[in-house]
Amino acid sequence: MPMPRPEQAPTTAPAPAARLQYPPPPAPPADNSVPPPPLPQHVQSLATQAAVARGPTQPAVWFGHDFSDWQRLLQSVQQQPGQQQITSSWLFMPLIADALLPTHSAQAAFPFQRPPDWNQLTGPLRTGCTTHGITAERVPLDGPWHTTATWQEYVLNTALSLELIETLAALAASCQSGGGWVGVQATLAAQQEAMMA
Repeated sequence: MPMPRPEQAPTTAPAPAARLQYPPPPAPPADNSVPPPPLPQHVQSLATQAAVARGPTQPAVWFGHDFSDWQRLLQSVQQQPGQQQITSSWLFMPLIADALLPTHSAQAAFPFQRPPDWNQLTGPLRTGCTTHGITAERVPLDGPWHTTATWQEYVLNTALSLELIETLAALAASCQSGGGWVGVQATLAAQQEAMMA
């Protein structure tokens, strides 16, 4: 005689991650005042994106850049002959995410292994953002894990020293030209040498 089958509770699939809409964000404060004002409720923020993220982004390609691995990322940002100018969001957005979000959220957004001395940029950025009241709740997004160039510049220019801003620009240019990640210390040393010459 066959055994009766036990009743099983119906299974439910996990709810899909909420899809965010990205209305045009407000401009950053024109006078570089801090902290930036709270965002209107309909505007998505870096904090909102982090709240709905579920694990690493799959695939790890973001705006044409491969974030699955640091070397692949460097290859994907190299300027090819005849290619339009690559912006530096590939570098600035992970730095901003690392400075403003918990580690697991930033790693979910940008899952590459951070290069040597990355924390020499994120540490001062985190401190500067805290000092000036810049939080993940106040950085608006215009796309997945992305804020406009003017907002990126506002955050970096407000939170970092001029020396570190110049270092960031030099590192971005080196990576995009195929020179690779020279490193924060080496770039700072080269800048100081150039100033003394």
